[in-house]
Amino acid sequence: MSAHEPMLPTPLEAAHDQLSGLFVETAEHKKALAKLGRAVQTARRTQQPYCLVVTGDPGTGKTRTLQRFRQAMETQYPEPLVGGEKILYVLTPENAAPKTLAESILRAGGDALVAGDTSHASRVVSLLVELGSWGLILDEYQHLSEQKTANQIRLATQNIKNIYNELERLKIGIALILSGTSAIRRWLGSNQELQQRFANFASLPTYTLAGAGHLRSFRSVVAKIADIVPYAPDVNPRGHPGALRLLLASSGTLRTLVNLNKEACLIASAAGDTQVTLAHLIEAFEDAQSEIDGIVNPFALSDTEVLDIAARATLDAQQAVSTRAQRQRRRAG
Repeated sequence: MSAHEPMLPTPLEAAHDQLSGLFVETAEHKKALAKLGRAVQTARRTQQPYCLVVTGDPGTGKTRTLQRFRQAMETQYPEPLVGGEKILYVLTPENAAPKTLAESILRAGGDALVAGDTSHASRVVSLLVELGSWGLILDEYQHLSEQKTANQIRLATQNIKNIYNELERLKIGIALILSGTSAIRRWLGSNQELQQRFANFASLPTYTLAGAGHLRSFRSVVAKIADIVPYAPDVNPRGHPGALRLLLASSGTLRTLVNLNKEACLIASAAGDTQVTLAHLIEAFEDAQSEIDGIVNPFALSDTEVLDIAARATLDAQQAVSTRAQRQRRRAG
């Protein structure tokens, strides 16, 4: 074999590679996809812009969901558009300002911002019309409000309002989709007009022991991973303690769950093993949390200890929910 020929992966390395492209549509992701589809359909039917906000913590699958949605639009409606893609996707740059966001939108559509142009919103809308786009996704939109002055935030809110107003004036049915962390909710809350327009949300949760249906959804993801990863019997991911270990170790985020298992696959393969054991997961967790002192490794705990931690965490979360409800009732009274 030539030194430059690719090496055949071991079964565990193949599992690692397969996990890299894994996307599991949980009940929450399916709801988000349905809302995204309705946003486009409503905008096209009414010939008015329709706004939707997709929120979730990092690692909950927002970007993967948006990718799946864009693919679904191309499959469901195969007729070509002038601009090629029916849904224009733009990643909001870090430390973005309204002008740099406009530039990013125009670049994504194959255009360029004219130097000194002050009508960014009009140019963006003109581009969307030229492309025949059905929707515009602005991902990681919270970057527009991070570490910004009050005046910069005001300009950012004015920017998206101008785009909406121009679409509304021209009676153009395009779905405006903002995606990012929950910081978007706070940002929208600072402007009543925007809050009213972007009143429709699709939220992707970080899975917790107290969330309604969370453990069921999380276990559906674990089951898909277990179809790929050859686990040893001591892991038992489909059992209750095994699933709880993975939930605690991943802090309920799907990206962390997948990355943890990918690392365990590589550790097991390097050791010459054919299955992922608790020992490999212990090492993978410690590698990921090496800079955090005193953190408990769920894979190093007995079933009884894991169940006890889960019971206490559930109780604490339920008490926190009850306390918030009491505060809201007092405010309402």
